[in-house]
Parts: sequence; C-alpha cells; structure tokens
Amino acid sequence: MPVLQTDSTQVDSNDLVKVEFKTDPSAPLGERADLLVLEGPTPVLATLESVTSIPALQGLRALVGGGTGDTGWVRVRTSGAVGRSEDSYVNLSKVRKAEFASALDGEVARLKAENEIELGEAHHPAALKKVRDLKLT
Repeated sequence: MPVLQTDSTQVDSNDLVKVEFKTDPSAPLGERADLLVLEGPTPVLATLESVTSIPALQGLRALVGGGTGDTGWVRVRTSGAVGRSEDSYVNLSKVRKAEFASALDGEVARLKAENEIELGEAHHPAALKKVRDLKLT
C-alpha cells in the first residue's frame, strides 16, 4: 500500500516515519491521525490537515496493523511513559538505531531515526522481536 489517499491529498506511505492517532470527538470515527515525515531535526506533519475521513483512517489502520511489526510498523509510546495509552506507530524502515532498556512495566526499545531523532519506544514483545531482527546498533 505505497500511496495513501488522505482527506485532501495523496501520501507515499514509504515516506512516513510515524502515524499518530488521537481522539477527536468532531471526527466521524471519533479520532484523527497525524502523518509525520522526517524533515530537519524532528518529524513534521506530512499534510496540512489531520486525517479524519473514514476511508483514510481505515487505510491507515490497515497500514500499521496491530503494531507488532508484521506490516513493517510498530506501536510506540513517548520515551519514559508507562502503559499503552498512546496510539502511535513507527515505520521500521526509518529506524536507524534501537537502544534496549528496562522500564517499570518491562523491556523497551528506544527507536531513533537518522541524526538520532527520537521516534518513541516500542514495548510490545512481538514488536521488540521485530526490532531485534533489524540488527541495528
């Protein structure tokens, strides 16, 4: 699924580094998604508007899958957070470094893109296995 049709434009999913789903009561499904690409020192929005249409959100959910890495995407949370309250996913093809560590709720992998840009930390055991399989330093 290389090209995604968003609400107002098309985005190449291979260019995306992160997808962040957020609660939005004004959206048809009660959520929106922000699409992020690497540009400069931090990930930036790939589109001017958040994705809110039902078909586009369904396409994004299919793209990221369960966040275990089976689709090339892993679910992440903000580094240092505990639990699974965040609904964000990182494209494994953009990860250049993984630092494994212990957290209060288990093992995590802190994921970084080029230039040490922090992407978040993976926590799900299947996601950790996929990150290990990347054999990053």
